[in-house]
Amino acid sequence: MINLVSCVSVDYHNLLVPHFLKYYEELGVDKFHFILNVQERFDNLKELEKLLNRNNIEIYLWEGEFTTDRKLIELKKIFEKLKGWIIISDVDEFQDYETDNLKLFFQECDKQNISLVTGILQDRISRSKKFEKVKEKEDIFEQFPLEIKFDYERYDFKLIAFKDFIETNNGGFHRFVSDGRIQHSKSFKIWHFKWIDGIVEYTKKRRKVFKRKNLPHFVESDEILDKIQIN
Repeated sequence: MINLVSCVSVDYHNLLVPHFLKYYEELGVDKFHFILNVQERFDNLKELEKLLNRNNIEIYLWEGEFTTDRKLIELKKIFEKLKGWIIISDVDEFQDYETDNLKLFFQECDKQNISLVTGILQDRISRSKKFEKVKEKEDIFEQFPLEIKFDYERYDFKLIAFKDFIETNNGGFHRFVSDGRIQHSKSFKIWHFKWIDGIVEYTKKRRKVFKRKNLPHFVESDEILDKIQIN
């Protein structure tokens, strides 16, 4: 059983979800677990709940302000219930395992006693280099064909899949405790569809929350906004 766990900002990232589902279902994910964080856009929530009303999808509703600390708490609740391989992916992350069959990939990992897989973020943007709205019908890779690198990331390296529960103190999974587990020798590419319509508003809103709560993440939010203004 391959489980995938993801946290979705319903206010901003709902248009990514159909593409995300299609991508990972074609790779062979058996069960999806979506944490839906909603603050204002309950109309988006209703649409997503219709889309995600399937036997292979579990929904966990989280209303209120987003922080990475709270995100980690919600993720851990799910991890503790699951066995076997777990993919952890934000909804704007499309992990490239260099295969079209995840079952065979993880079977090979099992043979080699590998239980941790990591990846490296690779940003993508529209051909116009503007933050375009995601279209439902057009392939997302064709909508955002250009590979770029925004040098705001302190950590572009992160955990993307693991077997059974793993301890981490970072909601983005840039840091984790390996406990002597064997890690895959290769870090795989993570296609990162962050730079879409709404990113500026989304980042500004998160920055206000992080700064008010005295969380260090607002520094990264400042760097993102500075980079956007420069470009």
